Amino acid sequence: MKDPPSAMSAAKTKMRPKGQRDASHTLHRSNSSMIRLGAQLMQQNRPQLAVNLALVLIFLVDFWLTGFNIFHSLLVKLGVIGALPQNCVPPAFSPTSPPPFAQWPLTHIYCRLIHVYNFLTSYDKDIRLHHEVFSRKPTNDWIRDWAYWDGIGHKGEWGEAYAAKDEDSRGPCPGLNVLASHGLIHVSGRKVAASKMVAAFSRAFNIAPTMALQLYSPLFPLFSERGHILDLEDIGIANIIEHDASLLRPDYHLADWEGDPKAMCRPHQDMIDRWFPAPNKHGKAKPDLTDREFAEAVCIRRTESREQNRQYSSNVVQSLIGSGSCCLMLNVFGGNVMDLREMAGSVHQDLPGIRTTASGLEYGYERIPARTIKHKKGSEGCPVVSGTHRQKWQPATGKWYFGMTIMYALWTTFNIEMRARA
Repeated sequence: MKDPPSAMSAAKTKMRPKGQRDASHTLHRSNSSMIRLGAQLMQQNRPQLAVNLALVLIFLVDFWLTGFNIFHSLLVKLGVIGALPQNCVPPAFSPTSPPPFAQWPLTHIYCRLIHVYNFLTSYDKDIRLHHEVFSRKPTNDWIRDWAYWDGIGHKGEWGEAYAAKDEDSRGPCPGLNVLASHGLIHVSGRKVAASKMVAAFSRAFNIAPTMALQLYSPLFPLFSERGHILDLEDIGIANIIEHDASLLRPDYHLADWEGDPKAMCRPHQDMIDRWFPAPNKHGKAKPDLTDREFAEAVCIRRTESREQNRQYSSNVVQSLIGSGSCCLMLNVFGGNVMDLREMAGSVHQDLPGIRTTASGLEYGYERIPARTIKHKKGSEGCPVVSGTHRQKWQPATGKWYFGMTIMYALWTTFNIEMRARA
């Protein structure tokens, strides 16, 4: 690593003269507009016909959800719908115990419909639970899994995270590893039903169902022959979701596979410290990251990867996946540096289950931020005594009624990508 973690802007200026485009990305030379970038995306991303048709339907629904998100505050004022609760992530629900209709009307109706569907098809929930508890081959059900949600603990508290062991499966995506750490999918990360994984990802981070399904669409043809049952490490196949110039993982062909067989699936403390630096000796932490700072970081990583990795791979799809991961960190975690450090698996001195690579490097595990907040006597929520209580982490996407949609994610992703190419 050539650049100090706190000098993104300086590093960018040093490595690339002002006004000069990033020559490491061949696509940067001709793509100067979002229209050209979108055209190349459609040309290169050609999955199966059935997936294309499904994506068209998903985008139509997403367009409606995006419009609803824009006007939902007006509908609340008119009394058409109820206001969002303080805890935007819904509590546990099932077809027999749906969430309140006033707060989650569509989910409530959907649960009722699945309850009727289960009755007509003689569905046995006990078998489903048995498979999940003992990590047997689960039932991959794209219809039912959206009607079941175990919640994230009492009143939105995620609780203690599970420290992954050597035999557990983890992938290159920290967000999915978080789901396993907190038991929203099986803690081993093995034999995970894709439908359950996608639904849990949507519920936990308040991401629109259309967005969650779209994120899985590149993997749909890959795992169709397996019945969409997978281990988290399977997602690390090169150049599908995994891509070069990631902020949190080394390039596939630069990873130290001999000293670290799980190089693409574990947190890398040096990369976390570089892009999400901890508070300095004066106790001051870096402020929340913006789309401009994420774009600068992406540009630096691409330049370094191209110079150091002789097998560097890049096309428009991989570029947008890289910018899209920054979009999720920006929109779901609000770009908060301290939250991103924990999500990425930063080592903490009080963290249980710290593991060590063959080369002696310590690493932690991905988890949701667990912190406490202090309140004074007479403050709101504690009118009598002072003390501390666990803060309920909530995704920054909670300000949208249906969560982050594809349209909003594309806007942020393209914004980061075009800034990185400027």
